[in-house]
Amino acid sequence: MTFIDWEPRYEIGVDFVDRQHQQLVNIINRLHRSVEAGTGDRVLDGIFADLEVYTETHFKDEENAMIASDCPDLVRHQAAHREFIARVQQMRARFLAHEILADRVLDYLKTWLTLHILGTDRQCARYLARAEPRAAAEA
Repeated sequence: MTFIDWEPRYEIGVDFVDRQHQQLVNIINRLHRSVEAGTGDRVLDGIFADLEVYTETHFKDEENAMIASDCPDLVRHQAAHREFIARVQQMRARFLAHEILADRVLDYLKTWLTLHILGTDRQCARYLARAEPRAAAEA
């Protein structure tokens, strides 16, 4: 069973952003599968690390595209990104210390990511589309 099914409604129409969002979904699904399989803390910590690194990369790419396209929502978007990264780091530590359950972490990740994509990312899509040719050339 897949924890998050990628759906067409999650596509904002900007290829590099959609690909990166799909990769984030894949990492969260990998975390879910590993939790369900009873994988040890060392492996789970590695998946959390992958999630943090990839999320930071995605946020940087997305914010650079927002800067290049003069997206008016940049500051609020950056704040949401910083808050998410801090929350993931906090949850990772608490999960590995057995202070919170995996379900709570996974539900947070799923809810935040899908609402962020459907909300603020979708609102910025027309601006991000302007920067996409430059982002593709740099990739």
